[in-house]
Amino acid sequence: FNTDVERKLLSGLQPTDSRKIAMETGIYTHEKSLDVYEHLGRKAAEKAKTGRMTILDGTFSDPAFVQAAEKSTQFYKKIRFTADDSVILERFKERAQKTAVTDGREEIYFQHKDKFVDAGADLSIETTGSVEDNARHVMEFLINEK
Repeated sequence: FNTDVERKLLSGLQPTDSRKIAMETGIYTHEKSLDVYEHLGRKAAEKAKTGRMTILDGTFSDPAFVQAAEKSTQFYKKIRFTADDSVILERFKERAQKTAVTDGREEIYFQHKDKFVDAGADLSIETTGSVEDNARHVMEFLINEK
């Protein structure tokens, strides 16, 4: 489940509806973000009842967001994906050329990064390699985890 998609659906929007607004306004207030992460936790708990693994895709830029999601389900493992600023900024440029669900962009990236509070991770992956390599690292980690 993706926070960008769920945030927009909870706000009555289509996932690809653009809301390029200032940080901490509109659908991006701290309170709305807490609601989104709590909603994701409930969805993950429901899916867990079927015996299926769930991935919650979001920035989790505040430990309060992890806590909100964990009201309904305990995280099994937390995986952080990172890249150099230059790589992220290039991805923003590429994304601006197509329809995307995220409203992330260069104008707010550094503001968001400055406010980021590390909630911890069990595995960290630097994502400048191929998608296949990233997926292999995650699978190896989960398979070999005791």
